Amino acid sequence: MRLTTLLAATLTLIAAPTAVLGWAQASNGVWVANNKVYPRVGNFNNVHESCTRMNSQQVYTDKRTCSYWINSKGEQRHGHCVNRNNKVECV
Repeated sequence: MRLTTLLAATLTLIAAPTAVLGWAQASNGVWVANNKVYPRVGNFNNVHESCTRMNSQQVYTDKRTCSYWINSKGEQRHGHCVNRNNKVECV
């Protein structure tokens, strides 16, 4: 039983795309990004993870709401995605 569970968990982690690991689900069920900036996504430089579509290279610059974890206590910061000089931020 334990070996089966361990094997299933290991295979799940191996099969998971890398982009999935950057997001975590909050207690209310909403997926929240980490406080991470990527140097290049699509045509943009310095893109905050919360301004991307989860598991994709799609970047939001249309003042869409965004949120990201700021610490390990579950606190979040909320804002809107904006493009400033080719840098996409959650402000």
